[in-house]
Amino acid sequence: MSDVDRPWQITQTTGVEPGATTGGDAALARLPEREEVLDHLVIVEHFVDDATCDQLVESHRRFGRLDATSDNALGLGSLRHLDPAGFDRARSVLARMEALIRSRFREAVGHDHAVLCALTAGGFQHVLHADNAIVICPQHGSQPEQLVHAGCSCTDIRVAPNHTPWRTHSALLYLSDAHTGGHIVFGEGPNVYGRIYRKELAPVHGLLVLFPSNELYFHHTTVVESGVRYSMNCWFTTDPDHMSSFA
Repeated sequence: MSDVDRPWQITQTTGVEPGATTGGDAALARLPEREEVLDHLVIVEHFVDDATCDQLVESHRRFGRLDATSDNALGLGSLRHLDPAGFDRARSVLARMEALIRSRFREAVGHDHAVLCALTAGGFQHVLHADNAIVICPQHGSQPEQLVHAGCSCTDIRVAPNHTPWRTHSALLYLSDAHTGGHIVFGEGPNVYGRIYRKELAPVHGLLVLFPSNELYFHHTTVVESGVRYSMNCWFTTDPDHMSSFA
């Protein structure tokens, strides 16, 4: 695993209450310390074995697609009848992720959504985002990359729920390493959410990255330079109304 930090890293965190005013240096002072945030960015090498990675990659190769304009998400639920063995393997991985969340974060969760993804060379990148929140600035708007490019440091920003506010934890399981590029970068969020830490990870097969879905964990991917980067992307919730029974 390649781990490119400067010069710190972070893990878990409770963030700012949605809707609260959280701008400027005063807001930064109210945020968790970077060590606390990094403590909830859970990184597990060899979370699954090679056989599991290979089987899930093969499931996507057989039933997914490769398009440069998207992440080629293949819902795990669609494998239930197309690829029962791959489906069962994916469900067992989800169960292990849920157990890790219970152990690490002391929260009982179920999965909301899970997909197999494939990023192709020179193609789609995941843009800067958080999984359950947005940052809104009256002057600069709510698009994270726009806020960053504008150098927004306004003191009247606020955090609000996004379109999936029920998600509490996110997990990225990398399934291949026959590619270059496609790193995931945390901590380059807008305004104060880009001043706490930065952590860049190079995906390798079997690597799990688990983190809270909130505004302290803005993330994006770098371009895949060669090959195809396969991953299993999963989101979890404590809300029974949004728990899926089979991905």
